[in-house]
Amino acid sequence: WSNCAHGARATYELREGMIFSTTHPAAMAEEQVKRYLASRGTTADTGSSPAAAAATKRSPLQFNSADEQIARYLDAKASQGSAFGAAVVPAACSLPLVEFGGEVTLAASGSHLIGLESFLKAVFATNVKSGKETCVTASGKTVAKGDEAVLAALSAGTSLAAAAPASELNKWCTFASDLAAVESELTKRNEKLLELDQLIRPNVFLTGFQLSYADVLLWNVVAKIYRPLGWSFKAQLPQITRWLYHVQHQPGFDGVNPVRIGLTYLAPADH
Repeated sequence: WSNCAHGARATYELREGMIFSTTHPAAMAEEQVKRYLASRGTTADTGSSPAAAAATKRSPLQFNSADEQIARYLDAKASQGSAFGAAVVPAACSLPLVEFGGEVTLAASGSHLIGLESFLKAVFATNVKSGKETCVTASGKTVAKGDEAVLAALSAGTSLAAAAPASELNKWCTFASDLAAVESELTKRNEKLLELDQLIRPNVFLTGFQLSYADVLLWNVVAKIYRPLGWSFKAQLPQITRWLYHVQHQPGFDGVNPVRIGLTYLAPADH
């Protein structure tokens, strides 16, 4: 987003739950930390005294406050050392355009990929149609069947598949199926959502700093459930809210129906 002040325009972006300037290099993380602490009447050596000053003003009741985010930033920097700069920025925020050369068929009823047609077309440059079963065909032969198998086949050789081992991605795809299975059972559904909110707390995406095809599948399942939820329950899902918002702003999601974040707040991921 942009902000105009004193006749100058500055552009900012949200990364990992923190705000960065993209037009003023000097106002990146280190500079912003120093300016913020100075505005609070405190100084701190961000290299040798991690979180010392920010911690003095931290409030455990304000999880998403500026003090909390500054303290997390300094703590993470101190623990990761020189590698911190590379670690805090997602390894791949852009998706390669892959010309799959096949055709995707989505089951009119039962597929959890319904609603992601524009994503599949944009990212994999493949034709998508409706049919009896979810599958991928290439050269007249069926390459894969089922939601997870279709995404895995399409994502082969891309950052979406390289984000984590196949077993880890399978675990999250299974979670998506389990959540969808209890969508109409209020108690079980809410328990799964609360469980997910805790599971994704440490990471930006499901498996770390990189978007995976498991994120894409689970996002579609969770988004469908999340949209009609009341604001009081959404407020109990700060990590899911943050994750939904982050995923839907990745390349390829332009034509996908977004989740309205509205009045809830965005909690930063733990690092």
